[in-house]
Amino acid sequence: MLAVIVALITAVSLMVPAISMTRGELTCGLEEHSHSASCYEQVLVCGLEEGDVVGESDDGEAIVHEHSAECYENQLVCETPEHQHSDGCYAEPEPEADDDEVAAESEDDFSKPAAGDESAASEDKDSDDSAFPAQSFTEVLKNKDDEVVFVANVEAPEGSLPEGTTMELKSVKAKDAKAAVDAAISYDEELAGKVKAKHVVAVAVAFKDADGQKVEPEKPVTVKFTASEVRDIDDPVLVRALDADKALEDGKLDENGDPKEAEIVDDVDVVNQDEEDTTEETKDTLKFETEDPGDYTIAELEPVEGDEDAALFEVTYTAGGAPQRMYAAATRDGSWKVAGVAGGFSAAAALPETLGGQLIPLNEDVKDQLADG
Repeated sequence: MLAVIVALITAVSLMVPAISMTRGELTCGLEEHSHSASCYEQVLVCGLEEGDVVGESDDGEAIVHEHSAECYENQLVCETPEHQHSDGCYAEPEPEADDDEVAAESEDDFSKPAAGDESAASEDKDSDDSAFPAQSFTEVLKNKDDEVVFVANVEAPEGSLPEGTTMELKSVKAKDAKAAVDAAISYDEELAGKVKAKHVVAVAVAFKDADGQKVEPEKPVTVKFTASEVRDIDDPVLVRALDADKALEDGKLDENGDPKEAEIVDDVDVVNQDEEDTTEETKDTLKFETEDPGDYTIAELEPVEGDEDAALFEVTYTAGGAPQRMYAAATRDGSWKVAGVAGGFSAAAALPETLGGQLIPLNEDVKDQLADG
């Protein structure tokens, strides 16, 4: 009797399709990770070096900079995105088919379209679109008191960035930010020699795919930078540092044919972080579209100090097919008179106002050298 029961159970079990109960293949492409203390690092952000002169005391002695806790920020340096596997990270397991189902599928294969026909191409396109879904990113920077001082929000439309992309936000040294602003000003005919960076706040924005490789948007993304500096500055200017190779490729060159180092971003709106709020006095956000991540600087500009009619500049221009350089006293309206030439001082002489050139403010050492003749 026992043998009969065992045989009956075995026969019934063979009639039931075998279904795999194992979990499907992991498809998210990410590792499980949660940020810990080791993922953060104290980063120097003051933009100064130990011993830099930052002022003068009442006694006329130089005040030098010494790093303190305020010079550092606790920043995330870990490049691994936070992630915990969920059911959505696994492919749904497919049940194993019995012999009858396999036979039926084999017969159906004869009626399936070829791999290269229109329906297959359509399926591939749908798959590509789903791999670049619409995504939102928000990152913040905090000060030493753990207070949020800068917020970056990015809205990426479908087809812009691959699924699983993460955004990184880091601060940029003040001296590097000012150098970028000064470079951008020097390329602008209306601003060159007339204004300079007074106050700056700068960040570096980067996108990384699921494998940790840097990626750039395939379509423009909408960016919003929120900071108190935007509210406190009357006319904030947004400057983007340029990659030399990309600037060369895009034809963004200076008058000497060299790639530009930075540019002033056009079409920037000043809004409130909550755009439904239209109160002018509280507007604290710059909103713009871009396909270029990288270093961005929010700057306040101020007039170049000095005598309005005797500001000293280096003037570069082309004459006789060769680059020329001379020192000149320039007025704010763009006219100037020669104050000296490279290699030695010469008597003042009229310089045609129509002569094009780049005005570069001279440092004090050069000014003193010219003055001494």
